[in-house]
Amino acid sequence: MIEALWGGNLEVLDKAMSLRMARHGLLAANIANAETPNYRAVDIDFKATMARLIEKMERGKAPAMEIQTSDPRHFTLEEVRSGKNREGIVFAAGDDLSVTNDNNSVNLEEQLARMQSNAMLYNALSQILRGKLSGMKGLIESAGKY
Repeated sequence: MIEALWGGNLEVLDKAMSLRMARHGLLAANIANAETPNYRAVDIDFKATMARLIEKMERGKAPAMEIQTSDPRHFTLEEVRSGKNREGIVFAAGDDLSVTNDNNSVNLEEQLARMQSNAMLYNALSQILRGKLSGMKGLIESAGKY
């Protein structure tokens, strides 16, 4: 019934929100390691990853996206650094390739700006989802009156 009403929109919103959460975690790790010697900043190429996820959804093979790091199915550091992983997420190095004397590539201001932008986009997605679910609730309530 939900699929008939909304198509794959809810699934796309779910994947986009999960991907935004995964990106938030990576950006937080970059910020936390801003002074760690030899640390290289990582990021998610959101556009490329969503394109892959939508393509897989259209073929009926949408991957589950786990975010926590407490489960063996979650991304390993090697997967993040190599850009290869089970979930089809495309990782990208930071735009600023300059490094400090300790070989760290984290630009703190850039990472904070990316995190803020990512949080705003996540909030926008949650507002869209809230609107869709509110509409669904209204439909159900009005159908129950008859």
